[in-house]
Amino acid sequence: MEEEIDRDIDGVPKARFNTRDSIILGIIIIIFMAVAYLIFT
Repeated sequence: MEEEIDRDIDGVPKARFNTRDSIILGIIIIIFMAVAYLIFT
């Protein structure tokens, strides 16, 4: 499923999606690091 979605995104104009993806990835990384910090401390 995820691979198919990634292929569909590639068909969309990249400038618009790269900014959204980078923001979403940044949020996910921040949440992941916060959760990992809470788990390991």
